[in-house]
Amino acid sequence: MKLEDLKQFPHIFRKITAKVVSIKQNVVVFLQSLAPERKQFVIKLLPLLFFTVYLLYVVFYPLSDFEKIKNRVIKNPQDFEAHLLLAEQFKNNRQYLEALAEIDLALKLTQNPGLLTKRQEIIHEINRPKRLKEELDYWNSIILKFPNYRDAYLTKALLEYRLKNFFASAKGLALVIRFDPNFEAAQKLKGILEEMGYQLN
Repeated sequence: MKLEDLKQFPHIFRKITAKVVSIKQNVVVFLQSLAPERKQFVIKLLPLLFFTVYLLYVVFYPLSDFEKIKNRVIKNPQDFEAHLLLAEQFKNNRQYLEALAEIDLALKLTQNPGLLTKRQEIIHEINRPKRLKEELDYWNSIILKFPNYRDAYLTKALLEYRLKNFFASAKGLALVIRFDPNFEAAQKLKGILEEMGYQLN
């Protein structure tokens, strides 16, 4: 797979990367807890251990429908039907932005007018006030658990904006920019809000 193919669907690969990073961190913590002589012994065994675990995973762990479709997209990024199936999986999992991204990729690969209807359905679902409020409640709970999570504050600001709570959006966005003044997505929303007359405090 080419690098440009990976750039088309980062929402798939960020999940894979997160799992790899988590495993790596756990292994590092485990090694640090060992005595020096045991650490050397374990380090020598690690390649064999990882290979064995991988084989067991491949042989005995059945792939979910999502993983099968995801693998199909990764193997052939030009397969528009695979993108449609993946979009449906994302939609069923209430990952509407990811679903929309897959529909847009499918539209680039085929001129099927029925895809425009599917796209409108997803956009309607994304903008439904009840769903937006549910999403807002969810991200508020995430912020309570992880008060330094920059992206959670940005998502909350975007949701407030889509609910037309512009003052709340500007207030939340100010926190995002305090965390990261160079965050491009935050600067774009800041420009939109300032054009509307809402200043960040």
